[in-house]
Parts: sequence; structure tokens; C-alpha cells
Amino acid sequence: MIKFFRKIRQRLLSENKFSKYLLYAIGEVVLVVIGILIALSLNNNNENKKLKVQEIKILKEIKSEFAEALEDITEDLVDYEKYLKSTEIVYNSMIHKQNYNDSLKRHYVYLLAKQEFLAKQSAFESLQSIGLDIISNDSVRDNITTAYLYIKRETNKPNLVTESINELETLLKPHIMVDRERLILDKKDSFLSNGEIPYKFINYQNFLNDDIFLYALMNSIKTRHIHNYAYNRYKTGLKYYINIIEKEIESLEKK
Repeated sequence: MIKFFRKIRQRLLSENKFSKYLLYAIGEVVLVVIGILIALSLNNNNENKKLKVQEIKILKEIKSEFAEALEDITEDLVDYEKYLKSTEIVYNSMIHKQNYNDSLKRHYVYLLAKQEFLAKQSAFESLQSIGLDIISNDSVRDNITTAYLYIKRETNKPNLVTESINELETLLKPHIMVDRERLILDKKDSFLSNGEIPYKFINYQNFLNDDIFLYALMNSIKTRHIHNYAYNRYKTGLKYYINIIEKEIESLEKK
């Protein structure tokens, strides 16, 4: 092809057809520029395709991480509501100074059950290492960033439920002692299998009059209510963000 154009140039020059040669030269330059532009366009298209594939991949990873968190929080909330209910039952038993019975044992166990906020952030860390701009939709990018900022804040802040439970445990200890009879009679060795230490109250009537413990119990109920409310909002938020990401993935795959 190059030899072909060279022969044309040489023929025009030899025939002293300078004006035609000039037009030909301009046309040749234009053809070269067009060729370069086409090559750049193809290269850009290939790069855009690679970026879109990478964007879809990271969005699917984030969606999967959110879906896993949603599943965990849905399961956890069942337990957390149970713990709150048991805490309220113990509170009512103290307020009305009810006698201790076997049905209360389980509620005292749940009374000290802790709640933790755990959520993976590995997909967002990958996104940050790649660059947030890989998410082409500004709204989707902002929503994802907001979601992970909330997760990071909740993960790092002090757990008020755990603090209130630690206080309850400290206040409860002077009122209880190890139940040796139950340890001996329990052939299932529940302590060895589930770590639950069997205990009994030294003087349950005195315990019912412990207003310091009662106050701590009321504080525990309040913090569990707040914690469960926050978890329910977190659950709703995860559903919202998952829906947004699903729609964005579907839109990108159609392009």
C-alpha cells in the first residue's frame, strides 16, 4: 500500500502536476489522520469494555457482600429480639418480686447474651484500591460509599449493649454461686459442651431488692431497644442498596 502511494506521488511530480500533487498530499494526510482516529477509537472502545467488565465485577462483589450481611443480620435479629424479650421478662419479675422458678433460668442466660456488629468490607477495600471512579454512575457510587461509611462507623464505635451487659454481669456476681448439685447431676456435661456455668442465687429475695442492678437492667433494655432499632434500619438499608446495585448491573450488561 505504501509503495502504491509512493508511485502516485512520483508520477505526479514527474509530470509537473504540482496542484494535483498538493491535493493528493492533503488527501493522504487526511487518510492518515482518519486512520489514527479510527485506531484510537477502537482502542478507547476496548478500554471502555475492559472498564465496564471490571465495574460489573466489583459491583457484583459488593452486592454479594451486602447480601451476605443482610442474611446475617436477618438471622441475628431473631436472636436479638429474643434477648430483649428475656431482659424484659427478668425486669418484670424483679418489679413484681416474683419467686424464682426454672422458667426464669433461660431468661437469665439470655440476659447476658451479647450483640456484635460485624460486616465484611473487603469488596469496598478492593474498590478503593482500584479507584472509586470505576463506578460510572455517580448516584450508585455515592450510595455505596455511604453504606460502607455507616458500616465502618458502626463497627468501630463502642458497643453500648456489650457495656451494659458487662455491668449487669458484674452486679449479678455477688448474688450468685456455682450450683454444684446441678454440675454433678447434669450427665450431659452442658458446661463442657456449651460453656454455660450453672449457678444459683445465694438469696434471691435480697437480689430482688437490689435497685442498682434494677437500674442497670433498665439501661440494658434501653440499649437493646436502640441496638435492635438500628439493626432493623441497617437491614432495610441493605435491601435498598442491593436493589440499586442489581439495577445498575442489569443496565451495564445491556449496554
